[in-house]
Amino acid sequence: MSVNIMANCIVSCDASTSASEGSDESFKSITNIIEEINLEGEMVAMLIKHFSHPHKLTLNHEEQVKADDKLCDCCMTPMFEPFYTCLKCDLFFHKCLELPRKKQHPLHHPHPLTLVPKHPNFQGLFFCDVCHQNCHGFCYNCEQCDFNLDVRCASLSYILKHEAHEHPLVFGKGSKPIDCNGCGFGNDILYSCSDCNFSLDFNCASLLNSATHKRHEHPLDLTYQDNADHNYCDVCEEERNPKHWFYCCRRCNFCAHPKCAIGKDPYIKLGKTYPYEGHPHPVAFVHKTRGHPPCSKSGNPCKGLALECTNPHCNFIIEWCHVSEEHAQQLIMKQKKAAYEEED
Repeated sequence: MSVNIMANCIVSCDASTSASEGSDESFKSITNIIEEINLEGEMVAMLIKHFSHPHKLTLNHEEQVKADDKLCDCCMTPMFEPFYTCLKCDLFFHKCLELPRKKQHPLHHPHPLTLVPKHPNFQGLFFCDVCHQNCHGFCYNCEQCDFNLDVRCASLSYILKHEAHEHPLVFGKGSKPIDCNGCGFGNDILYSCSDCNFSLDFNCASLLNSATHKRHEHPLDLTYQDNADHNYCDVCEEERNPKHWFYCCRRCNFCAHPKCAIGKDPYIKLGKTYPYEGHPHPVAFVHKTRGHPPCSKSGNPCKGLALECTNPHCNFIIEWCHVSEEHAQQLIMKQKKAAYEEED
């Protein structure tokens, strides 16, 4: 019954070479077991109490609670059994709740990182300094340096064994960017093979081995070699680079870019509010497609991630692409202010 945060990701980690090690009390699990049951000869925590939530969490192992369209509120990836849920709140958790409260991480040597269930800024929205994604969910944070890691990146080890490559991949930070074999983008933080010219960035190393999309009825499998009859994406209808990874339904020959299959912002939770100062009412994240009301800023029909007013009598909606520029500027100003105060 043991489930790892990366259980749906085609990697295995060498536990003896974890990227974040520690031995003192603060590095131990922070989940209190209240009740255990015997499942198939193994004692499993049925009822737990976690520091991040005021209520007790119950193990869901026989589909007592349906969570087909839910994301884990810790790691923001799709739910799979077994998982924990709060019977009083709409909250769902993988067993990544067992992550340690503090971690030392090679990408941030000066200070240990602390696990926080909600980042203190922007109603919990934060920018991961490794995969460069905007994220909700739990965060490993250094408050002093404003350094943030999402739990997916923080959980990857020094050495990965990935299905896409025959040799182990070793974590490292280079002096210059190297193209990732999964997506083709350059990065200086990579998992690389010492015997081959093969490297993966954190985004590709942590891609789920399967995904679902509303435009297709079957699961889509992460695919490394393009043997399809066509080299275009069936979601955005644009060309695909045959050398880059993609998701594919082999039964129907339905193929999609990873960003199209899992979304451009897969770790943002829809329905979460955001402190947007350009509107007097609270706004929340939504995903819109063609045919919805126009963006209040551009006048164009909203497509993709957007912020929508939660007041039912207000029609305000703005595409996230317009807000994200302001969000990035706010982060830069915050970092500059922190650096200035540190100099003083």
